[in-house]
Amino acid sequence: MAMENMESRMKDQKLRFTIACKNFPVRSQTFILNQILDLIDKGHDVNIVVYEANKELLGQVDPKYRLAERISTTDMPQSFVLRVFGLLIFTVTHPAFFIKILQTVNFFKFGKIALSLKLFYSAKVFLKQPKYDLYQAHFGEVGMILSILKSIGIVDGRIITTFHGYDAHFSDATFATTKAIYTQLFGAKDNRFTVNSDYTKNQIISLGARENTIYNLPVGLDTQKYQRKTKTTQREQLRLISVGRLVPFKGFEYSIRAVAKLVNDGFFQIHYSIIGEGTQYVFLDSLIKQLGMSQHVFLIGAKSQEEVIAKMSDSDLFVHPAIRENNGRQENQGLVIQEAQALELPVITTRTGGIPEGLIENKTGLLVEEKNIDHLANSILFFAQNKPEIERFGKAGRDFVVQNFDIKTINDRLVSVYEEVLK
Repeated sequence: MAMENMESRMKDQKLRFTIACKNFPVRSQTFILNQILDLIDKGHDVNIVVYEANKELLGQVDPKYRLAERISTTDMPQSFVLRVFGLLIFTVTHPAFFIKILQTVNFFKFGKIALSLKLFYSAKVFLKQPKYDLYQAHFGEVGMILSILKSIGIVDGRIITTFHGYDAHFSDATFATTKAIYTQLFGAKDNRFTVNSDYTKNQIISLGARENTIYNLPVGLDTQKYQRKTKTTQREQLRLISVGRLVPFKGFEYSIRAVAKLVNDGFFQIHYSIIGEGTQYVFLDSLIKQLGMSQHVFLIGAKSQEEVIAKMSDSDLFVHPAIRENNGRQENQGLVIQEAQALELPVITTRTGGIPEGLIENKTGLLVEEKNIDHLANSILFFAQNKPEIERFGKAGRDFVVQNFDIKTINDRLVSVYEEVLK
């Protein structure tokens, strides 16, 4: 088919985006929303199904996009009794759908997702909607639901599932269970998948996905928004910053210990801020006090996106000491690393998960072995002793991210994936 004909077809195509927002990081929600708005700007007809809408986030969107008219929600009650009541009411008022509704509660075939009635409440939305040629699922669980609904005949068309990271995670102990969960999704021959890194790609291949069904499409960012607000002046003090949830696999314990080593070795002009909240707050706060680092390391809590950009713009280096947890959890992409590079910050991070794919080693950042406090401290010291390298790495980092991770570029690639899938 000629490209102009394909482009015309795409503009006429109705794209169904199924977005799961509940219990997922705001960063993922923001990326998905930006992706949708860009596709609308490109002229595509985008409709959205959400499991729980982030009203605060959606409220920030320009009214011209009429998101309220595009969104449907599953509205599944927390109470199981109310779920059953909703099921009965819908069945009585929509008798034409009885056979299909009955299949959604077949827990012998579909297990817990049917027994909890989550499959029914997902189906209810699509039964009321026209069928579409293409369904985009964000997160593996949503793709699994869509694939089951397609097998029942409730949805029709091609399904593309985007794996973000947590949904491709497994340990030795959970591998068999996780693989079984995705049997329907990976087994359907027409299903396609996008991943944010080769690391994630290898994860879902291990779980049963076929390599020729996978497209590598990293999470992008608005590089116009992530521009350095201020230029740091020549100062003696070296300012480090980290951004992330205070959880074990982010590895902040090791960056704090690295700073303590530098201070104890006589490098006193160092200021380290960690932005974020999480279960490790008390542990990290105690560690800072125990190491005598209260004048050098600061846990400053969660901040708005604008505040994060401002704080990063006033810093010299970005440190991301991520590790692999005992349960196997690690970073799949680490979008914050691209955000830091977009803001012209050299990054110091670890060879963990998909992180090495998101920078140019020794040009935009330095890679260290995880948990290696000496190596981490020496990498920080390198920039302290070679200040011109901060600007050189920073400029190279922004160029790298603009070329490879800009949201517009990523969305152009996404549309190309749609075109290929719909051929």
